[in-house]
Amino acid sequence: MMVAGLGAMANAQTKAHKTPEQKAQHMTQVLQKKLDLTADQSVKVNAILLTKAVQMDSLKQNRSTDRKANRQARRAVLTNLDGQLKAVLTADQQTKYAELKAQMKDRMKHKRGDKVKTPAQGLF
Repeated sequence: MMVAGLGAMANAQTKAHKTPEQKAQHMTQVLQKKLDLTADQSVKVNAILLTKAVQMDSLKQNRSTDRKANRQARRAVLTNLDGQLKAVLTADQQTKYAELKAQMKDRMKHKRGDKVKTPAQGLF
């Protein structure tokens, strides 16, 4: 049992953290496949996701002692993201995006084991 714990700890320490650019590019590729984005939409979505990734990384780096304020700032970033994406996506794509978010929320609930009762943290 101790060996499994050490293996998991070593894995966590060697896991490479993605840059905001890498995160944005990855999510753009995912959305491109799932939502069938046009080339123009992909460029716009990547720019939106890059801004979001930079903001979220900044919030992670500058964790204040006020967890509530940090959580509200994260929610504001995600709300802004949804609004910006809505302006770029077609109605059909918006519906698919909402379904993807719901699936991610469900996956996170199962992953957490329903320990934390928080609103959806968004797709990313």
